[in-house]
Amino acid sequence: MPVVTRNGVGIHYELDGDGAPVVLHTGGGGDLEMWRLAGYVAGLRGDHRLILIDHRGHGKSAKPPALAAHRVEEYREDVRAVLDAVGASRAAFLGYSYGARIGYAVADKYPDRISALIDLDGIELDRCEPGARAATLRLVADVRRNGFGKILRQMARLEDVPLEHPVLRDLAATDSEMFALALEAETAWKGPLTILARVKVPLLILLNGQRSFEDSTERILEVAGGRARTLPGLGHLRTFIESDRTLPLIRRFLAAHRG
Repeated sequence: MPVVTRNGVGIHYELDGDGAPVVLHTGGGGDLEMWRLAGYVAGLRGDHRLILIDHRGHGKSAKPPALAAHRVEEYREDVRAVLDAVGASRAAFLGYSYGARIGYAVADKYPDRISALIDLDGIELDRCEPGARAATLRLVADVRRNGFGKILRQMARLEDVPLEHPVLRDLAATDSEMFALALEAETAWKGPLTILARVKVPLLILLNGQRSFEDSTERILEVAGGRARTLPGLGHLRTFIESDRTLPLIRRFLAAHRG
């Protein structure tokens, strides 16, 4: 089982396919199997060397209990360490939800390591902004009180996704405390919206089509310029699950930005 260890924290990763390297980074829930279950591995492995990561707290990676171990900078450095371990000096980055936000952090700190960045419904207001921070801390408290499963069930009901869907079964195994720690640590990070304004690498942002004005979608679109598009009719879960809608866009973008 391939593992790279940083500061005592083991990060599990897997390789699949052959071609130009692409990092696949999941969100605050689930593990690297999500990419297989939703069809992304099958859809990309023919042209790309896929680097699938169980980020800290998830899957077969270590689950550090300290808040400091879940700072965005730690997740960012884990990605760099995996790239080094597999001998990839440069790779495209495909991240879903929170995983996309880690992609912004990597592209900001190590622009020479990222050939292109694909944000699969991850961009949002910086959680350090007062309103966003307060909402995030309320969510953290709710997760610790009621578990990650409550949030997942609510999202599934709103988007009419059956709980027995393979991707949702994978998400349901998420450790609630690991999810809570990542959210809480993110409230100290000035990004990703701040980073978006200065990202220079080729960037594609795919936003779910059910975002409300409370999500400040207009502000995000303004900063993103022509690099963002919405997916009508898809919510946050379906933006990932319905890969028949997203993969053609992702493949076209990656083909245009190799190297």
